[in-house]
Amino acid sequence: MNRPALLAFALLISCGPLSAGQFHVRPDVVNGNGSRRHPWRLEYALSGPRPVRPGDTIWVHGGTYYGHFTSRLAGTGTKPVMLRGYPGERAILDGGNSAGASVLMVEGSFAWYWGFEVMSSDLNRVSHQEGSYPHDIRRGECVTIDQEYAVTGCKFINLVLHDGKLGFNAWKPATDIEVYGCVMYNNGWLASDRPHGHNIYTQNETGVKRFAENILTHAFSHNVQVYGSGDASIDNFDFEGNVIFQAGERNFLVGGGRRAMNLTFKDNFLYESGRGNIFNLGYYEFGHGAGGAVVTGNFIMGGEVSFKDVTNSVFAGNTVYAISLVGVSESRYHDNTWYTRKPELGATFVRANYYEPGRANIIVYNWERKSETEADVSSVLRKGEKFVLLDAENYSGPPVLEGVYQGGTIKIPLAERETAKPVGLEKAPGHTLPEFGAFVLVRQP
Repeated sequence: MNRPALLAFALLISCGPLSAGQFHVRPDVVNGNGSRRHPWRLEYALSGPRPVRPGDTIWVHGGTYYGHFTSRLAGTGTKPVMLRGYPGERAILDGGNSAGASVLMVEGSFAWYWGFEVMSSDLNRVSHQEGSYPHDIRRGECVTIDQEYAVTGCKFINLVLHDGKLGFNAWKPATDIEVYGCVMYNNGWLASDRPHGHNIYTQNETGVKRFAENILTHAFSHNVQVYGSGDASIDNFDFEGNVIFQAGERNFLVGGGRRAMNLTFKDNFLYESGRGNIFNLGYYEFGHGAGGAVVTGNFIMGGEVSFKDVTNSVFAGNTVYAISLVGVSESRYHDNTWYTRKPELGATFVRANYYEPGRANIIVYNWERKSETEADVSSVLRKGEKFVLLDAENYSGPPVLEGVYQGGTIKIPLAERETAKPVGLEKAPGHTLPEFGAFVLVRQP
């Protein structure tokens, strides 16, 4: 068993259902005692009722939970409380028309949110007002950490966040937050001035906010925006192993009204099919630059790469193919692999999930436009295990592949597919296949 699997198993033993209390919630029930036979309502479970202690798990069973929810669950640094989707069941938190309130608002520390879906089914997706705060868009953000509370030590693991006003938000007061293995897409709205809304919008001052192994695509505006005015801190971020591609405006932006400090950006996979901005360090257009950044081991493929006043930083060991460069040059950062046109050969990467054995992200650069590729998933699956391969651009759609693992490699078809249509719009964004694909491999019971 590899180290991630051992860690996940140890976590389940130390703070999961094997040694701690288990409670259950279901939609549309009369509130019971939290047992599987007499479950709680989700609203009650999130209020932090007395029976729930640090180290306990609340299982969220399949179905749709309508409304907007506030979580006051709180554990400790060694015994977090877990709110977790029940294995094999699809649990959806649907904010609908929430009058702009976040679908899930988090107020308590040391709580883990794991393996369920958060979205809005509100059909209004077009604003008649300009700017970032329209009154006629009633959908809320998928997940927000309440900035009125000094929340610390929360984790958001393997969630699916889509069709919200924004995907995930965490501001300066929230410390040592981790967002891991989540799939975010189609967050935002349209307005007369431009598209608005991001998959991730965040600020930070103390501690480190960590975003790892997430797949972020088709945000109406930015897939990642680490931005703030001169009064907002945008320091101490760690982005590792994320797949970031095909945003409406920018794919990755760090910068704002003050200098952004201490960004780690390592082993990420970026893709942009057009001329849009793919990587913007220091916010070239309006920002005050960046310092202390370490940018290594990334694939930054396509679009515009731009730097603004970047000092005391490392940009090395990356593979870069850019349509245009602004404020950055090959001669200054020569310890990278630079392409002036698309590479001739593609590559496939398998990234095992740290918390959930049998799960992995698979990333494919298919410059040759082959009809299929092979991926070695022997580090993720055992022979004889059932699996399903999901398309990150249409996560709830038909599987790309399913079956029983026979060992060695699996063959992934790379023909163009349909993307998920944004709720309330008639047209879906274009798919990146066959040139690029992001998939999630999940072991089945």
